[in-house]
Amino acid sequence: RGRRMRAWPCLLVAAVAAAASRASVRMGIGSAGLHGGSRGRRRRSRPVAVVGGEAMVKDEAGADEIWSDHHVWLVSALERLNFDNTAVRRLLVDPTEGGPVRQVHGSHMVRVRPSPLKSPELMATSDALLLLGLPLDMVEELAEPGLLPATVRAELSAYFAGNRLPAGADPCAAAYCGHQFGRFAGQLGDGAVISLGEIVVREDADEQAQPLSGNDGAMPARTRAGGARGGAREGLREEPPARAAVRQREDAGSDDGAGGAAAVRIAPLPTDARGRWEVQLKGAGQTPFSRAADGRKVLRSTVREFLASEAMAALGVPTTRAAALVVSESRVTRDAKGKGQTREERCAVLTRVGRSFLRFGSFELCLSDVDGRSGPSANLNEEVLAPLLAHAVDLHYPHLASLPTRPARAAA
Repeated sequence: RGRRMRAWPCLLVAAVAAAASRASVRMGIGSAGLHGGSRGRRRRSRPVAVVGGEAMVKDEAGADEIWSDHHVWLVSALERLNFDNTAVRRLLVDPTEGGPVRQVHGSHMVRVRPSPLKSPELMATSDALLLLGLPLDMVEELAEPGLLPATVRAELSAYFAGNRLPAGADPCAAAYCGHQFGRFAGQLGDGAVISLGEIVVREDADEQAQPLSGNDGAMPARTRAGGARGGAREGLREEPPARAAVRQREDAGSDDGAGGAAAVRIAPLPTDARGRWEVQLKGAGQTPFSRAADGRKVLRSTVREFLASEAMAALGVPTTRAAALVVSESRVTRDAKGKGQTREERCAVLTRVGRSFLRFGSFELCLSDVDGRSGPSANLNEEVLAPLLAHAVDLHYPHLASLPTRPARAAA
């Protein structure tokens, strides 16, 4: 037993090494390092001209930088993720978007916007980005974000930090209950996590890259984002620089003779990578479930979850995946050792991916008078619990939907 106990540290090191090897995890530190450098000067860039099929951009410092065709595709790929947000369509969304910390009655989720971070910078990624339907060559290039041009990295960082939302995203925080210290705690919910929605990786994702333009060569409309349940959220948003760059190239004509963006190499996806994936940003800001917290995560805990998730995945343990890690210049006060010794720490955001983030606590919203506490939707079984159960069956156990009666499905 003593030998086995002494072997645990070696197994942990081996697990992390396996994760780094299989997931192609590389910290994109570069010359700026983890603690400063030129990070604060890397602001959002804007394309200003097209030269020889390439996009020229200027950062806020006025420096010119050339984006290659590949760099334009790299950034714009995050704009065209294939969202299909079934949970928002099927479940109950609170009529009040965002708002203060509160008990959310009669709803499964609340729409909430991520809170922007100051000077976010993409530091690490893994091959879990394939689960978003991104092409393999893009994922490989993102494995070392420190080698990307500064303005390209800044654009990517804005998406992974939640400062900018991709088309089709409908950010929400989920309500759920749970037990703490052996007793029912009532409402908990996503206090520091915001779900962007569900992405569907198509069966034919490995056969053809989808260009940004439509069949007629015109860029799709991008001035409005999703809004009311199942509909479009009103409100204008500026055109992202990557998309503007592609539009300029299409207006000027491209080298492939078709007037559209060139195809991108797509490698076959593993069979288990296809299908529906939910994408979350952990540490993206306050929600109605944050209680007394600030909705932020710090770098040390985010790195820990990143490595642990990818280590378990590399060892074949079913788990959620850590796709990207962003660090920022925003800071929060934390007591790391729980001894009353607080200090400021840098905020970070983890992009994590899973088949679903439903949990046992999701089905406890309707509990009544357990350990002296009740769920926020106590006794609303037909209104709240029934649609949640139907959604879970459709999503994860579709074979049960064919059973003829509700008792039969419940027994199964």
